[in-house]
Amino acid sequence: MFEPDVVIAPEPGAGPLTAVRGMLLMSSRDELKALGHYARYAELLGPERLAELEVYHSSAWVPLDSMRAHYSSCDLLHLSPHQLDEMGGRVGSPGYPRM
Repeated sequence: MFEPDVVIAPEPGAGPLTAVRGMLLMSSRDELKALGHYARYAELLGPERLAELEVYHSSAWVPLDSMRAHYSSCDLLHLSPHQLDEMGGRVGSPGYPRM
């Protein structure tokens, strides 16, 4: 499992997290597609939320509630720790396509 060498604290006064970059969403969904889990993920997410998430590109700011919906659906897939580590390892690798 990957363990970071350095953890950077947020800037004082930065405020609460409200959104993340679309690259997190896109890379996660790409991995679900590559591993054959996307159809079930889309079913769990529901058509309205799926349509909402499909509009984001890699540099967009995705609202936190949208990311929670994404990761909640991912959790319902019940992927094994090994599968999650593999997905994270590919996304974090230097050769992974950057959007």
